[in-house]
Amino acid sequence: MINQTNEVRKSPIASLYQGMEKSMYFQAIKYILLFFILFIAYQLAWKIVDHFLPLTEFLNPLFNLSIQFNVQTTVWILSHVLNIPATANGHVIVLQNWSLEIFHYCEGLKQLLLFIFLMLCFPGKRKAKYWFIPMGVAVLLTINIIRFIGLCLTLVSHPSMFHFMHDQVFYIVYYGGVFGLWAIWEHFFIEKKKIM
Repeated sequence: MINQTNEVRKSPIASLYQGMEKSMYFQAIKYILLFFILFIAYQLAWKIVDHFLPLTEFLNPLFNLSIQFNVQTTVWILSHVLNIPATANGHVIVLQNWSLEIFHYCEGLKQLLLFIFLMLCFPGKRKAKYWFIPMGVAVLLTINIIRFIGLCLTLVSHPSMFHFMHDQVFYIVYYGGVFGLWAIWEHFFIEKKKIM
């Protein structure tokens, strides 16, 4: 017998994809992939623009302001809260037998701009972005100060661990802060499509 209806049969893969597309997990995976695509695009754009148009010349005042804020805040906390003798000398935190110089691109400004870039690219209510972006910047500034304090404490107590802490642990912690803030935004502030 011949079926006279004009129904198009869907393949099992198409049915599976359609079912996945409606799930919250699929939406989360889409946003995570978008996060990493934007993250990589930002990193590549930063390197390309910095190579052809030296960003340090354009952003020097902002870098210097960021470095001074980090140095002064770290020295104040080390001296007044943790009772560790520390002084500021320009871009350098001077400790008992060590000093920590903060260079451009190590002061955390690039990651702050990455966070702002991600928040501007992702969907969400504009009103929420008006308070979430400044709050996220404040959180990242706090993480960054904790990072510098941790590096100073490492220099004072375990100097052989400095490069590991600088290049691995605190690098992951700071970028983890960016990812964590984005994850909060993605989970609580991006409107999800209703699943039927």
